[in-house]
Amino acid sequence: MSARKYSDRLFDATYAEVDLENDLIKMLGDNTFEWISWDYYDSSLELHKCIPDLRLTTNQVEWLWKHGFARCWLRHTDNMETYYSKTEFSRKELPDYFIEEDKEQSKKIRDLKEQIKQLYDIVQKLSEKNDFLADSHNELEFTRNDYE
Repeated sequence: MSARKYSDRLFDATYAEVDLENDLIKMLGDNTFEWISWDYYDSSLELHKCIPDLRLTTNQVEWLWKHGFARCWLRHTDNMETYYSKTEFSRKELPDYFIEEDKEQSKKIRDLKEQIKQLYDIVQKLSEKNDFLADSHNELEFTRNDYE
């Protein structure tokens, strides 16, 4: 049992995910993938809805290893998958269940972004009438920019 509170550990994980996504965007370019996931059991990172021609350079793969990942999958929008490990590189067609999973996850992400925009609009309207909410609005503006 960790001496740290669960909330602190959960917040750390969220910040790590946002930081990782931002670093990947800087490294690979904007709009090259839609979302990420990972698996702790094999130390893998997965980039979903990647543009079809996205490939990792040797330096980019080494960056992933340096940051603790042992494998990386790029799941492309053309239903192909590119796989990287320390000993293997492959490119193959994705199984149907991955394609369906990506469609479902992409819809959830789009819905969540829409809910965030709606929440932002509500707080913006309320903050015009309340100074405390105006401070919250500024904080929400920073958060909204992270997810757009």
